[in-house]
Amino acid sequence: MRIVCPSGSSSLLIPGPSKVTKPTKPGHHVQHNGPHKRETYKHRETKAREVAEAKRKNDKQKQMKQHVLSRYAHVYIGMLEATVTVEMLQKHFAGCGRIRRTTLRVSCGQAVNVGVAVPTAVRTTRDHKYASIEFYEPQSTLKALRLHGSLLEGTGIVVSTSVADLPEMADIVIPRMQKIRGELTQKTRYRFVSPPPSALVRHDTEVDFSDPTTDKIRLWGFSFAKCIM
Repeated sequence: MRIVCPSGSSSLLIPGPSKVTKPTKPGHHVQHNGPHKRETYKHRETKAREVAEAKRKNDKQKQMKQHVLSRYAHVYIGMLEATVTVEMLQKHFAGCGRIRRTTLRVSCGQAVNVGVAVPTAVRTTRDHKYASIEFYEPQSTLKALRLHGSLLEGTGIVVSTSVADLPEMADIVIPRMQKIRGELTQKTRYRFVSPPPSALVRHDTEVDFSDPTTDKIRLWGFSFAKCIM
């Protein structure tokens, strides 16, 4: 047997791997270090429905807010003199906020809108105008309501969010309601009413025994021979 000793550093033994890596078995998945969640098709569909439902609720809330803004961002002004103009109204309500639109309206068409006042001797409540003012912000409506009863051209004005509160509306509605009630009263007065039925009166059977030859029975004004009833 021959023993050969190494003659140089190149013949030194090279250390092998400290740990033997086992081969991966077929069908075995390697786990990742971080948490990983596989999203299935059903999970994605559920998530999409939740997102669509949240969007629908958000859109509905926006529509409700827009409806509130458009509903309460205006006021009605009544008891306006015939000399009141749009410029006067805008100046009177300028401190309430930004005005979108100012519209002058008349009651029964009798208001004078050319700047000529109706004489006091012939003036009636129908000679007053009423107007509507629309604001950009709903908070302006609250400020405008504080001007209820303020003087404009020497007359106290009525400010309300409902047109039914204006005196001009009463001038229109009350005559109309009185006319309807009068028509209903006339129809009721001339309606044919049948007389009440007469009460039945009971008459007993009368037999006259004063004359032996009388053999008739009289009943309710009729006479007939005796028979078995």
